[in-house]
Amino acid sequence: WRAMNWSWAGFFAVMGAVNLWVAFHFDTDTWVNFKLFGGIGLMVVFVIAQALYLSRYMKEGDSPKDAP
Repeated sequence: WRAMNWSWAGFFAVMGAVNLWVAFHFDTDTWVNFKLFGGIGLMVVFVIAQALYLSRYMKEGDSPKDAP
């Protein structure tokens, strides 16, 4: 869990830095489009990468219905 926690913290730190860079180096319309489409797109890519990372640690039959 520690690796996931650090990866999320790192992702949000990088997203914040990229957001500031885009905000200060491009016009407002470009920044708004980045916030809307770029942020969502990068988040989806990151969540899929997290799912693939976590799938390595799942065992066969690991589901909530199998829990006691």
